[in-house]
Amino acid sequence: MLVATATDRVTAKKPVVADKSDAKPDPVDANSNAHPETGSHTGDVAILHRLFEVCQAAHVNHMAACKDMLSQKSGSEFDKAYMGSQIVGHMALVAELKTLESRSPKDFQSVIREATASVEGHMQKAVSICKSLDHDQKKNETSSR
Repeated sequence: MLVATATDRVTAKKPVVADKSDAKPDPVDANSNAHPETGSHTGDVAILHRLFEVCQAAHVNHMAACKDMLSQKSGSEFDKAYMGSQIVGHMALVAELKTLESRSPKDFQSVIREATASVEGHMQKAVSICKSLDHDQKKNETSSR
């Protein structure tokens, strides 16, 4: 029976176990030799794969929360909430891309910079649309008085 948390297994060399018969090897320790072509450890790949799965699950949860929030809105309130979520989503993606760029090989950084510029352009368009929605709402409020 494992009693270590996921963080303990990543930072510790050996997992903490209550009963040795149920112990499973730590993926990093079990594959301590680097891959001859890539230099990465098989355990490193397993950890990255798991991290990717966690990020995907977080994305699915985020999208479900947005869908739930938007389902409770209508009309101009929906439009503004939707565009606000688009702005926040693009901001988060820009932050992720910039982090990825700073930690990527040089030959991959130009691709990431292009993607970042594209996402920033989309974000600016969303900001512009949001401002026009706000302007239209104020115009309608003034004309209805």
